[in-house]
Amino acid sequence: MPIIHRKGQERRRGPDLVVRVIHASIVGCLLLLVASLLLVDTAKPRVETFFDRLFGVTLRRHWDLDLIRLNFRVLLIMFACSSFGLFCSLFRLKRRHDELSVTLCLTWWLSLAGIGAYLWLDPGLRSIEACIPFIR
Repeated sequence: MPIIHRKGQERRRGPDLVVRVIHASIVGCLLLLVASLLLVDTAKPRVETFFDRLFGVTLRRHWDLDLIRLNFRVLLIMFACSSFGLFCSLFRLKRRHDELSVTLCLTWWLSLAGIGAYLWLDPGLRSIEACIPFIR
């Protein structure tokens, strides 16, 4: 026996697959952004405080390049994730109320700027073999 729906009754059961993929990519991009910020904070040298001088603690005076290169890979993954999310959200621009996610646009631009800054500052990252270790 077929179900008869009244006019105006909501028949949709929630967000479709494209919306769920967009939301998952937003969450993934935000997690990668937090990981990137934590990696940069961990890689930078510590600032000398009063207690460091008092107790004679030696501090690292240079950036940790291994963490910087790891952060470069995180930025590449974030760029790919936000690009995929923006590509999926292009399918949702058919209705009047559909719009691009500000979070995906922001993470796309931030990851692109970070990748450009790392390529400009670190000449060791200019070859693709140095950027992605599993190609070798």
